[in-house]
Amino acid sequence: INNVYFHKMRIKLAYKIFASFLLLSVAVVILMIVLIQQLTYRIFTEHAANRRLGEFTHLVSELADFYREQGSWKTIDDKSWSELTATHNRQRQARSRRLPFPPPGKPPIEEAPPLVLLDANHDWVAGPEIPFDELAVKPIEAEGRVVGWLGLKIARDFEHDLNLAYFEKQTRAFYITGG
Repeated sequence: INNVYFHKMRIKLAYKIFASFLLLSVAVVILMIVLIQQLTYRIFTEHAANRRLGEFTHLVSELADFYREQGSWKTIDDKSWSELTATHNRQRQARSRRLPFPPPGKPPIEEAPPLVLLDANHDWVAGPEIPFDELAVKPIEAEGRVVGWLGLKIARDFEHDLNLAYFEKQTRAFYITGG
């Protein structure tokens, strides 16, 4: 009789150990999926901001020329910064309209992105005051050294449907492959 009782208890213990390992495994997989998705989302939004910042190479060149002439950023005020960025936004939009094949779907509404000018030490000079860790930045070089940074706020929501569609497609592929 004692042997039967021990055998039943042993089976129950085996089920408990199996259930605990199964539960732990499921929890680890769910945690991995959440962390990987969050990391992917963060990397993708930073990539999108850096790519969009690449559209402002003319502005970076003009700012480098300005710094060479003036020797500092002290003469840039809010009005001159607004005029400078507005001019470059119009030029950038005019270039994007000349694409031979426009992207499918409705055209995105182009808003002027919040551009920020920072000095070489990452201190704010012009534009909206956005913390440095929320910016994608492009160096402004003059005389062989970095004299400032052009920053663009990293949008944690997608600017238009194409970025959102791409990210959703990648997420579906991730889940289908067993991620």
